[in-house]
Amino acid sequence: MCFYLGMGLIGRFTCGFVLLTESLAKKDQALGGTASMIGDVVATLYITFFLRYISNDAFTIIWIGFSLNIVAFIMSFWIVESPVWLVSVGRNDEAIKNLKYIAKLNGTKDFELLELRDVTFETIDPEKEKNQVTGS
Repeated sequence: MCFYLGMGLIGRFTCGFVLLTESLAKKDQALGGTASMIGDVVATLYITFFLRYISNDAFTIIWIGFSLNIVAFIMSFWIVESPVWLVSVGRNDEAIKNLKYIAKLNGTKDFELLELRDVTFETIDPEKEKNQVTGS
């Protein structure tokens, strides 16, 4: 049971992290991702410290965690699929729709997108690119 709990928790956090960073403007992705990771570490350290040194009873912190999970569950109904993933599998119309929804949630009023460029998502090897530039 603990295995499935651990896998579920890390899977949920990873999906949330990816959706958060992809939903932010390019210039804010690094800051948003970093804040998310720092928040997770701080929360884990706080809970560990609290349970070890402060509290003899974990009842309060369990109810706080339970309440936050209920809030996260309710808010998950407003999460859209990643536009980057949708484009990578050729579902451009859905990606445009989700981008418009994300822009609306971010408070952008004049966002208009009619089509997406054909882009291949690939990883660039910096060593290979450097060798091509230097001619070696």
